Amino acid sequence: MLHLFRSIFLSLLLYTACASAALSPVNINSSEKVYLLEHSELFISSKEIPLKEVVAKRSFRPLHKEHLNLGISKDFIYIHFILENWRAKPASKVLVLSSPLLEDITLYTEKDLTRGISKGILHIDDPNHHHTLPFHFRITQAPNSVTSYYLKIHSNYNNIDFALTLEDTERFLESDRIQQAIDLVLIGMIIALMLYSLFLSYYIRDRSYFFYSLYLMMLIWQQLTYLGLTQVFFPKQFILFDLYIDIIKLSLLIVTSALFAIHFLETKHHRPIHLGYLAIILFVSFELIFLPSEKAYSFYMLIFSGIFFIVFNLFSGIYIYRQGLKQARLFIVGFGIVSIFYLMMIFDAMGVSSLMYYFQNALVWGSTLEAFILSLAFADRYLILQKEKHAVQQQILYETQHRTALIEEEVIQKTKELNQALETKELLIHEIHHRVKNNLQIILSMIRLQNMELDDPKAREKLTDLEYRINAIAKTYTMLLNNENIEEINMESYIETLLLDISESYDYAKYRIEVDTDIHATMPIRASIYIGLIINELVTNSYKHAFPDGTGTITIELQEEARYYTLTVKDSGKGFSYNKQKSKSLGLKLIYTLVYDQLEGTMDVFTEQGTKFIIRFKL
Repeated sequence: MLHLFRSIFLSLLLYTACASAALSPVNINSSEKVYLLEHSELFISSKEIPLKEVVAKRSFRPLHKEHLNLGISKDFIYIHFILENWRAKPASKVLVLSSPLLEDITLYTEKDLTRGISKGILHIDDPNHHHTLPFHFRITQAPNSVTSYYLKIHSNYNNIDFALTLEDTERFLESDRIQQAIDLVLIGMIIALMLYSLFLSYYIRDRSYFFYSLYLMMLIWQQLTYLGLTQVFFPKQFILFDLYIDIIKLSLLIVTSALFAIHFLETKHHRPIHLGYLAIILFVSFELIFLPSEKAYSFYMLIFSGIFFIVFNLFSGIYIYRQGLKQARLFIVGFGIVSIFYLMMIFDAMGVSSLMYYFQNALVWGSTLEAFILSLAFADRYLILQKEKHAVQQQILYETQHRTALIEEEVIQKTKELNQALETKELLIHEIHHRVKNNLQIILSMIRLQNMELDDPKAREKLTDLEYRINAIAKTYTMLLNNENIEEINMESYIETLLLDISESYDYAKYRIEVDTDIHATMPIRASIYIGLIINELVTNSYKHAFPDGTGTITIELQEEARYYTLTVKDSGKGFSYNKQKSKSLGLKLIYTLVYDQLEGTMDVFTEQGTKFIIRFKL
């Protein structure tokens, strides 16, 4: 209906404007660019008519406009203009149609109204085609002559929106080269930002970056076509494929932009907005699948979908920002800027306005600016999350300190109460073990939080080693709490639990270590802590240094006979120089101190085939 109304309106305008004015010739030797539509006659038909018939019936009417915009139209456009050359030598110029989207353009002269020279997207492989952004014809006017020229223009998929100019050949080609360079630089900037977003999506595992890179990819493709770069740099097969899927590209542009907004604005926390985005995606997908791409009404439905999406997207950004999502502020600014150019482009395609004729690459400029602004939005989002994380850490620290004070107060109170009666001794000991275990877990949590904040790999490794050591101590209290006997530890269960924690802390894809145990012993809590620390140091050292290829075997044996204990830890690794490493390694120093000073035992070390420690002590 919109298309019919526009055609009737344009026809009335053309037939009533200067109907009696005679068509005046244009001097081809003019040094300035000449806008020929102001000096042309126009005829529009809904079906193709032989040019001879159009000329014979004198169907042309004066246009007197610099620029013609019919929007999406399948009408056949016939244009008539006259060139004159009163010089004594031939004159050459180029006839330029400003739009790179016209599909079928044929130039005729009055000498032959049946055969002409064809240009346009459907004639890219023609020998007369020149790789410039707008389509053009080289015209040579004979000396002392006046010649009538006719253009027939038709498009099935793209909007008819162009100016017709007569220009100097060299100046036109130079201007076109400059314009191509500007467009390529702008497209290159968007490609760089697309790759940056794709890298961030992989690096920080954020889907919004991924969908934004897809959106930029579709935008780049659409702009390559809109600016005419596709016909300059791509083969004909791709150009024709690109022509037939124009609606698909625009649909995917809306879908990828909606997916980006869903994840960036975190719409899952705002159900009506989230459902609105999903409805848009489903509706556009329905259009993409079921509506024929060659029909004009399909394109207009997509245009109305695009206008609705632009309004809904801006409303959603503003609404979610007012709900407290501060990172939406730059989203609103970035999309608000580019939406202006989208609307200009949409109105241009509908034939309502012709602003994009004067600012053809405005959308690329706007999209580049939007991409930069959204890059700042990503940084802004990171700073907001850092502040929130810091606040949470402060809250955890406060609660930890408060809880520690409460625990200490409660332990003191419990101690006073338990000391009043001998029968409460076991309850007191059990309570103390429980509190110690909780405190150790709090310490472990604080170490892990601190470890996440560090960038230095060596510092992180040292904190991780400290975490394993504290965990070895904490396991003893866990075992005590799970046993009825709170004086001694079942070493088999304790050591196997400790080994499981160590193995789970290493990458399964990198390490395939088999751990065998043969443990038959029980121990008091003090000695079990020392043994746990020793095993922790030896096993983690084996994981780190003994197996370059990530495979091997670790064997742990602990035997008890009349309170006399023998601990054996060996691996099938590459071995090492014990005396050389002993002076450097904190772990080996710790083992030496525990064996000789705390357990008052002995230790033998063998490093010929793998590494083997034999520790003997008596309790």
